[in-house]
This record gives sequence, structure tokens and C-alpha cells, in this order.
Amino acid sequence: MPTTIFTLDRYEGGYAILIEEGVESNQLLVLQERLIEFAEAGDVLSIEFDVIGNLSQVKVLKKRELEEL
Repeated sequence: MPTTIFTLDRYEGGYAILIEEGVESNQLLVLQERLIEFAEAGDVLSIEFDVIGNLSQVKVLKKRELEEL
């Protein structure tokens, strides 16, 4: 499955609010428990989805990785 780049905007009411890179109006709500242990507001995330749309892999991108995009 393709990988999509999101910015973690904030945590609110049990959810992480993600904003898709380049599509500012496209927000994705993810259960906070899926990200809270390793991602903070402002982090840029690379997210891969499985065939039914579930998160299959999440990675916090480092500055160097962002420069390569």
C-alpha cells in the first residue's frame, strides 16, 4: 500500500488529529493510543495503510528524511 505523509496537529478528546501533507483540508482522526507513546504534536509521520484502511505502519520522520522527500 502507498505511504502517506501527515503532520500530527494535536491530541484532542482521545484522538490524534492528523493533517495530510499538501492537502491542508484533509484531516484524519486516529485513536490517541495508537500514537501517544512515540509521537508528539508537530511531528511529521509516514503512515502506511493496509488494504482495508487500517494503520499498518507508522514512522516519525527525522529531519534528514524530510529533506529527501
